[in-house]
Amino acid sequence: MEQMILSALAIGALCWGFRVMPWKTVKARVRVAQGFSLRRFRPRR
Repeated sequence: MEQMILSALAIGALCWGFRVMPWKTVKARVRVAQGFSLRRFRPRR
């Protein structure tokens, strides 16, 4: 039961953080994450 409450709180905190954060920061983070994953999946030879 405690785990469910904790997970619900975490999801609510995430949604609240996304609403508070400016969209510029979100887009920049997404771009950085995409570049990071691309670099990780395709190492340079």
